Amino acid sequence: MNVFIMEFLEAADQVIDNADEEGCSDDLTVTSKSAVEKLKKVVDDYRQHECELANLIARDILGIPTLQPQNSDSLDFHDCGVVGIREAIIEGLRTDL
Repeated sequence: MNVFIMEFLEAADQVIDNADEEGCSDDLTVTSKSAVEKLKKVVDDYRQHECELANLIARDILGIPTLQPQNSDSLDFHDCGVVGIREAIIEGLRTDL
């Protein structure tokens, strides 16, 4: 993931946490409350996109059907060759994951 996006997400989390702790108090204007809600949606959408992209890379490049824990060693652990791992890493870098 690109450093700018990591820093943005960290800052966004802090803004969201502060707004949640304050309960979007009266000190925040309606515009600020709206901005926090939009920020929450952008962060949630981005994180959902990250998960979808990671699942696609795992499935299409590494042959792993899901990244969700299945609570079974035979389903949760996979043999992956170094070529597939390299391709997965390169694809992640290309997409700025």
